[in-house]
Amino acid sequence: LCWSVLMFCSRSVMESPDLTAPEPPAGHLVLNFQEVWHRSFCRTIEKLVEVVQEYPGEVEHIYSPSCVPLVRCAGCCGDDNMECHPTHTSNVTMLLLKIKPAGPDQEYVEMTFVEHQTCECRCQVPRR
Repeated sequence: LCWSVLMFCSRSVMESPDLTAPEPPAGHLVLNFQEVWHRSFCRTIEKLVEVVQEYPGEVEHIYSPSCVPLVRCAGCCGDDNMECHPTHTSNVTMLLLKIKPAGPDQEYVEMTFVEHQTCECRCQVPRR
């Protein structure tokens, strides 16, 4: 059911006729519908992710920077029953400064994070 709804939504958006939009104020840029659709649909995009979100067992340390840029899946699927999920991932290793708050100890450490390479819309798994 989810797949058929997605295919219907995608097809109807791509085949919809150009509708007349109101004239924007002078000097004001308005993105057309298809541009908005493509930019908001499920895809990879760089996001800033907190280090402690990826390494919850490391909360006793402070990391600098405290968040890192990672490519992740995000976006809408055109159906409330579907979610954007990664289909291929890879690891990226970054050098961060690890600081112990109770003392002067600090060191550079290599930390590995998962990045998303490709994404797709999938039916949501019912939450219990």
